[in-house]
Amino acid sequence: MSSVVFETKGLLKNFRVDSLKVPVLRGIDIQIEQGEFVAVVGPSGCGKSTLLHVLGMMCKHDGGDFRAWGQNVSELNQRQRTKMRREKIAFVFQRFNLLGVLSAKNNVQMALKIRGDHTDHQVNQALEEVGLAEKMHFKPSQLSVGEQQRVAIARALVCRPEVLLADEPTGSLDSENSKAVMELIRGLHDERAEQTTILITHNRRIVDAADRVLEMIDGKIKT
Repeated sequence: MSSVVFETKGLLKNFRVDSLKVPVLRGIDIQIEQGEFVAVVGPSGCGKSTLLHVLGMMCKHDGGDFRAWGQNVSELNQRQRTKMRREKIAFVFQRFNLLGVLSAKNNVQMALKIRGDHTDHQVNQALEEVGLAEKMHFKPSQLSVGEQQRVAIARALVCRPEVLLADEPTGSLDSENSKAVMELIRGLHDERAEQTTILITHNRRIVDAADRVLEMIDGKIKT
């Protein structure tokens, strides 16, 4: 089996504003191998988040070729794309997306419940890995922003995904918390030898954690 996780050739994505077609991805050629830690860096509005959403099969591309684990994504129906995303991919977002009425533990459990799994041991282990075992019963409002992002990371990784997609994971954090979160993401990546991590950021100071850096500008990968 090929070790290539994602491969795109001439990838295109457009948005529509009223009757206008606005190109966002303008022919992306990338190949990402299993186990890589890749950072995509570029200014706001260059298409980084759109690329991540296409790779995560949260939205469809409009042209070019996109293959995930060797499968042509254009040939998959909605159910098949959802199944692939649910079983293989996890996301970490800038805004954390935690449920305020639930404890840290219950927020992490949600990821397992979506997959039909309710293993407490996995949840406890995930929170221990991000250093929050003693605060598992705290609600998000009782945690610092850095701790909230750690809960979001635990939620993403509790299912042991093949791919972690991180969208500006330090965007809401100060420099000290940004450094700590990046060290955590890198450390957890290294512990999972086969996990692929793709991180997008506009902050060039944190890309040193990556094995490879792709620079994006105006919807293209700079070569």
